[in-house]
Amino acid sequence: MNDDYDELLSSYYGDDMVRSMIGIKVETQKVDEIAEKVSDFPQIIDLYLVTGDVDMLVKAAFKNYASFRDFVTTTLPSIEGIKETKTFMVVTVYKEGGQKNIVREE
Repeated sequence: MNDDYDELLSSYYGDDMVRSMIGIKVETQKVDEIAEKVSDFPQIIDLYLVTGDVDMLVKAAFKNYASFRDFVTTTLPSIEGIKETKTFMVVTVYKEGGQKNIVREE
């Protein structure tokens, strides 16, 4: 990760909670084993086996940016069978859990 970009994100999120969606490519024969390991982490809210560019899609929440960064740069790569991840940090939630949460700037 680029140090300037990391510093920018760290200053933006500070100690605020970070939500993310993480796409994971895995060795297909190990998908169930990997799903079991990933789902054991308390930060993982939802975990899906999906079709498309990735094999799994994870919804996660972290206490702050530092814990998010550690998870995606250290924890996930340490799981055998994970080949690649695509990480998306949530900026604004418009609808979650079936409830609209429209934020309007005034």
